Amino acid sequence: MSIAENRASFPVVVHLLLQRSQPEADAVEMLLLRRANTGFMDGYFSLPGGHAEPGELPIAAVTRELHEEIGVQVHDPQPLVVLPYQSGHHVGYNFVFTSSQWQGGAHLAEPESADLLCWVPASALPQPAVPWLAQVLQAAAGQGWYQELKYER
Repeated sequence: MSIAENRASFPVVVHLLLQRSQPEADAVEMLLLRRANTGFMDGYFSLPGGHAEPGELPIAAVTRELHEEIGVQVHDPQPLVVLPYQSGHHVGYNFVFTSSQWQGGAHLAEPESADLLCWVPASALPQPAVPWLAQVLQAAAGQGWYQELKYER
């Protein structure tokens, strides 16, 4: 086995914190999906996103994933937080971006992997939510761009 073949590979997962203002409520809402039929954390609310394809950089991956999952074209996604994770023997990297500019109406474009799309204020997160969403909201509040996560499977 060559050195390259022996190296570990780690999944790269991308997500986007998509936000919109609600001036009448003096609030900012974020878009969440409820995972379904994926075999991992089904029933949990999460940011839209998914896995990068081989050779795909994170910004290209998040742009593609948002179009595939919720039918929007994101403009200029900005890096928000990197969340390396360890879950059992699985190790990977979450790259979370943010944007408040997009084209298209958000809708469930992949109903085979999510059964609900909703806009919610960060102060009223539906439950259950993926455990790392708290770290994303901390990063959005300016409390760090890098946090390592460990979960029991």
